[in-house]
Amino acid sequence: MRTWIVLLLLLTGWALQEANAAARLPLRPASTLLLTPARPRPVQLALDAAQLRALLVITYESAAQAEPVLHLRSGADWQYISLADFADKTFTPTAIRQVIIIGDEELVPAALLHSMPWCAEVVRLPSLQIGELINGLDPILKWRSREWQWLADRYGLELTDLNAARRGYNPYDTPRSQMPLEKSTFKQAPGELAPAQLIEGSAPPASQP
Repeated sequence: MRTWIVLLLLLTGWALQEANAAARLPLRPASTLLLTPARPRPVQLALDAAQLRALLVITYESAAQAEPVLHLRSGADWQYISLADFADKTFTPTAIRQVIIIGDEELVPAALLHSMPWCAEVVRLPSLQIGELINGLDPILKWRSREWQWLADRYGLELTDLNAARRGYNPYDTPRSQMPLEKSTFKQAPGELAPAQLIEGSAPPASQP
């Protein structure tokens, strides 16, 4: 009995050491920045996307007479960053490969668009509709099947599989009589006879011996 107890304690201690070591491992740096207006639904979608992919999330609020107000999601908190800090990219040491901006030209402050010299690839998603945003993010974030279903359930959307008909098509279900005939082509070198062909028709009368 004591042997089993000691073994159990050793295994438990090893598991705790492994868990602590895993907790100390650095997280994969996010090379994509998602800019979203400070509105509840787009912000919630941005945070959900950041749970599924390595993303930095920054919200913006625009005002006609002042520079935009920016907040960076840092852990469970929001951290204010000035437009100058944003333009100098002091908010992260990671190289930003891509910026995704949610909002149309009237909503996104021009000063914000002109403050990203550190990133050449900018993707615009002008709509604020959640369904359109999820579809627009797919070419970039590559949603998996279970993620599509989770997002649809979370936001009360109907999920339509556009590839269902294609997957359901079976070429072996098509009768042979309805399939197009294949045409064979032959390469003929100079001086060669053309390949023989069979032509249906009435056979000529046989000659009498």
